[in-house]
Amino acid sequence: MQVTIDSSDDIKHVLSVLQAVFGAKFDAAPAAPVTKAPRARAAAPRAKRTVRAGRPARGGRSKAVDAAAVRAWANDSGVPVSARGPIPASLRDAYLASVGG
Repeated sequence: MQVTIDSSDDIKHVLSVLQAVFGAKFDAAPAAPVTKAPRARAAAPRAKRTVRAGRPARGGRSKAVDAAAVRAWANDSGVPVSARGPIPASLRDAYLASVGG
């Protein structure tokens, strides 16, 4: 039989009490080290949706345009445009109107 005792008393005192109560001899064995349960792995991050330049996104744009061409046209025309990210619809429409698209 294995008994686990949680006591702040000296182990010899605890064993003598157990021997008196149960009338048997008990030996103290070192406690097994407490191990932590393995942590659950976090779910893998979801892949980000990517949109390729020149491809219409969901929602079906009427005209697909080359993002690099729109940015070049905007820079040449003095229209502020970011170097990355989606092209605003108003900028795309202005580009298409200027190139006759």
